[in-house]
Amino acid sequence: MLHARTSPGQRIQQASAHPIGLTSPQRTVRARTMTKNTELVAEIEQQLRQQALNPPHLTVVPFRHHKVLHLIRHGEGYHNVAGRMDHSLYCSPEYLDAHLTEFGWQQAKAVQQHIKASGIQTAVGCFGNHSSKPCNGTPPLMLEYVEQQGKITAHPVVSAEGCPPFVCYELCREHLGVHPCDKRCSVSELAAEYPAVDFSLLSDEEDVLWQQQHRETKEEIKARGLAFMAQVMARPERNIAIVSHSSFLHFMMTNYGGQASTAVQGELHRWFENCEWQLSCAHTDTSQPTAYSSSFDVNKSAA
Repeated sequence: MLHARTSPGQRIQQASAHPIGLTSPQRTVRARTMTKNTELVAEIEQQLRQQALNPPHLTVVPFRHHKVLHLIRHGEGYHNVAGRMDHSLYCSPEYLDAHLTEFGWQQAKAVQQHIKASGIQTAVGCFGNHSSKPCNGTPPLMLEYVEQQGKITAHPVVSAEGCPPFVCYELCREHLGVHPCDKRCSVSELAAEYPAVDFSLLSDEEDVLWQQQHRETKEEIKARGLAFMAQVMARPERNIAIVSHSSFLHFMMTNYGGQASTAVQGELHRWFENCEWQLSCAHTDTSQPTAYSSSFDVNKSAA
C-alpha cells in the first residue's frame, strides 16, 4: 500500500481502488441482506396485523376436560336392503327394530379389526367379544341368533368378557316416527336378548317416543342430539363409543363446528355409511367438538 508524506507525523492512505460513488462488494451484499430482512419483518408484521383482525378459531383447554368420542353407525340391516330397493318399505311393520344382515355382521367385524389395528382399545366395547364364550356366570352381551329367512341372520352368542360398561340410551335413537324400523321393542324383550347391556336408563317399558303419524323434524333431532351430548359429557369415562344411526349422528353433529373451516365442517357433518367409524374430540367446557381426527369407512376399504 502506498503512503504520501504530508505534514510531519501524518500520513494519508491512498484512495480506494473503487471509483467514487460505488461501494465495495461486501457492503453491497450487506445492504441487500438488510433490505431482505426489513421486507421479511414487514411481511411478518402484516400477517400479525391480519391475524389480530381475523384470529383463527382455536380453543385450548386442559386435556382432562376432553372426551374422545368414537361415533359409529350400525352395520347393514334388513331394513336398509329393503329401503334401497323400495323406499316405501321403510314404512313396513315387517322391519320393526330390524336385525343386521350377514353383510352387516361382516361390516361390524371389519371395523372391529380396523380399530384393533389402530391400537384403540374400544373394539370389544363397541362390538363385543366374538372369540370368547361367556364364562364364570357372566351374562352374554347378546344371545345366539337363530336364522329367520329375510329377517334374522344366524349368529353365535357374543360374550361380554373384556367389555367396558355397555349402556343403552333412549336419546341416541334413529329419526323417530312413521318408519317401524325406527321403533324399539319393549325393555323386557331387549333385556332378554342382550343380558349384559344396561337398560336402566330407559324409563318406559314400551316405546313412547315413536309416533305413527309424526316424523321428527330436523330441528327436533338436533335438539335431541344436544340433550344426548349433555348426558354423554356428564359420564365419567374419557373414551366413549357411541353406536347409533345415520340420521341421528348427522343431525347431532350439525350442532357443532359452525365456526370451523369448510373442510372441517364437511367432515363433521358428513352422512355416515353403514358401520362407518368417525373419531371426534369434545371438551366439557362447552360440549363443542374441537377436533375431528380420523374416520374409517368399511365400504370404501373393501372396494
